[in-house]
Amino acid sequence: MCRRTVRKGLVLMVAGIISVTLATFFHHQLSTLFFLSGGRSAGLTFYGFALGAASGATGVLVTTAGLLRRNVNDRSVRLLPVVLLLVASIAFFCFLSYLSFTGALTTDPNPGESITI
Repeated sequence: MCRRTVRKGLVLMVAGIISVTLATFFHHQLSTLFFLSGGRSAGLTFYGFALGAASGATGVLVTTAGLLRRNVNDRSVRLLPVVLLLVASIAFFCFLSYLSFTGALTTDPNPGESITI
């Protein structure tokens, strides 16, 4: 197992999960941060999903290549911090998904807006 390659693949998977998390739950905040209009905000969400999918898929391939490759000089490379970061990012995404399904992430209406039930 080539630990450096596995670590790089895991980092790519973490980047993909973070990208999908930002595109899913924080697209409005990112669009206001970058001063984007409605159409550009939808594009930001699309590019977040595309970047997350590409990065995650590349991370899986790189990690698999690192697991199949044989290298004996990688004992100093630590995988535990990256694995913990991967588990934490997955747990954060699942937590935000749970909050969105239960309705805890609702936003307050702007002044003058009506609520349609």
